[in-house]
Amino acid sequence: MQIDLFNTSASISAAAQITGEGVHQAAVVAKGSLLVPIPVAGPDFGFYLTDSPRLFVEGHVNSMYFFGYGNFVSTTDGIGFTISKHLRLDAGISWDRDW
Repeated sequence: MQIDLFNTSASISAAAQITGEGVHQAAVVAKGSLLVPIPVAGPDFGFYLTDSPRLFVEGHVNSMYFFGYGNFVSTTDGIGFTISKHLRLDAGISWDRDW
């Protein structure tokens, strides 16, 4: 399980109007933002491509369902090479998607 931070923002505006009683309503604009922590969970995997644990692939897929408002999916995948007992070289990609 991990926590992802989202910086969300929104704005709304309304044009000026006059109601049926002749009352003038001024134009208004509202803006806001919020830093939101979202808990996500999912499986991790690792697979060694050679008999000795020198060349490997690893990754995870985490997601969160927003109860009818949408879904969020995050994945990080990579390939690596073990150089020594305390040193390894990694390369990978990270992808986030919400819908």
